[in-house]
Amino acid sequence: MTNYPHTVPEFEPREALITKWNLREDYEVKSRAVLLTEVDAITDGISGEVRPDVVIQTCIPKQLALRLLKSPIHIQYDNGTLENRFNPQTQRGIFKATDYLLQVIGQAVWYLLIDPAEEQKRLALVHQDPAARPLPLELIPHAHKKYAALMAAWSGQFLEDPATTDRPDLNRLEDAFARNLSFLLTGRPLEALPPSLAKHQDLLDFYRRHGITNLKHENAILRRKIRETTKNQQYQALRRVSPHEMTLEDCITAKLIMRVQRDLTP
Repeated sequence: MTNYPHTVPEFEPREALITKWNLREDYEVKSRAVLLTEVDAITDGISGEVRPDVVIQTCIPKQLALRLLKSPIHIQYDNGTLENRFNPQTQRGIFKATDYLLQVIGQAVWYLLIDPAEEQKRLALVHQDPAARPLPLELIPHAHKKYAALMAAWSGQFLEDPATTDRPDLNRLEDAFARNLSFLLTGRPLEALPPSLAKHQDLLDFYRRHGITNLKHENAILRRKIRETTKNQQYQALRRVSPHEMTLEDCITAKLIMRVQRDLTP
């Protein structure tokens, strides 16, 4: 009798993350979709909303999924919630629609950027009252300072001076990072403030150094950049925009997901 070697299924961190956060089951129970079928592999089949498990499988690089798996971070779907937000004190996030999933993940990743050796800085940031004065420079984590420099932000916390901005709701560097992370993972142009001297590759290098993207995702981004530039010489992979233009609306459509899937296929 021939003995065939036993094959162990390859560990898939994105599927494990979907299971850890119970996204598939929660969406089936709480969304407008009563039953998910194989008829529509991307949306809920009723409202046209992209399913959160599809966003994780398509857009999250494996090494980022692994980092989220190893962390105590938990993100939950609940279409009855009034806000879409990650709470760094409880390390829990909640979102009411798939459009907000990557932004909430981005808010969580903002805290994963902090070096373990900077625990005092992390605690100061986590427990700070959002209405309080800005933290002293020495309490800002190194990665946040570096990202602020790339963006030409006022500090590692704020895009503009919080004492003079007329839009405090759009002034958090954390939210701008989360927005850019969503754009990065879906192959859309990134954003920086007008004074920024950063290049598109500078931001890609930052994300790679911090274990957010891998070579496969970066190559997909660069291939798309080449295609878009060929079609339109005015295409900008890194746009300079004001804080007022950094709105939180960020639609994730079935068409966008299918484009990301195509981009990731060489």
